[in-house]
Amino acid sequence: MKRIGLITALLAVICAAVSITVFLETGRDYNGDFVEFRDSLTVLNDEGVILHIPTGRIKVAVEEGKDITAEFLAKAKTGSSGDEHFLQESDYFVCETPPNPDRRTEVKLASLLKPGTEENEMTGEFRLLIDGDALKTSYWYRTRPAKPEDIRRGATVIFFGAINPKGNYIAPADDKEARSGIWFIAEITNAATYRQGFVTVSGNATVETRNLRIVIR
Repeated sequence: MKRIGLITALLAVICAAVSITVFLETGRDYNGDFVEFRDSLTVLNDEGVILHIPTGRIKVAVEEGKDITAEFLAKAKTGSSGDEHFLQESDYFVCETPPNPDRRTEVKLASLLKPGTEENEMTGEFRLLIDGDALKTSYWYRTRPAKPEDIRRGATVIFFGAINPKGNYIAPADDKEARSGIWFIAEITNAATYRQGFVTVSGNATVETRNLRIVIR
């Protein structure tokens, strides 16, 4: 009886596989069997190839010719909005070339596909959240929101690229903005204004302290 029950359960799982096509804001589309929603990603299985697609970039979802966008995106909401910058522990920042120490350098949000090793100089494989492209790079960063004790001259930080009327870089307003906007990496050059709510970073840019993420790798 147990064996029959197990076989029945396996058949139910197999039959429950749903093949969908998702269209991104960039115009690209992906097709495969739905696997799961993982943090900010939609995971599909395209004949054995696992696809990690940024959920926030999905514009349309279709199942057997039927538009299921509203229902699909509603299911993607797990109730967890991440940290104060709407990011998850599984989010990485990457860039193709070394950051310029004299100015801010753009970095992109990505998910890890394959970690780097000492043999390949820690070159990891990543999936960019902005467009789904793959990237191999050794310039990758794990981060968390900065604490007061982290904010000091010489600290490497990452911050969101929105600017307020005062000319200061400010934190993202929501998950969509955090995942579709620009981020930068730089070093703090002047932390003396920390208690005033902002610091100065490479290139003489000013960043609100609540917009700072400290690099932990």
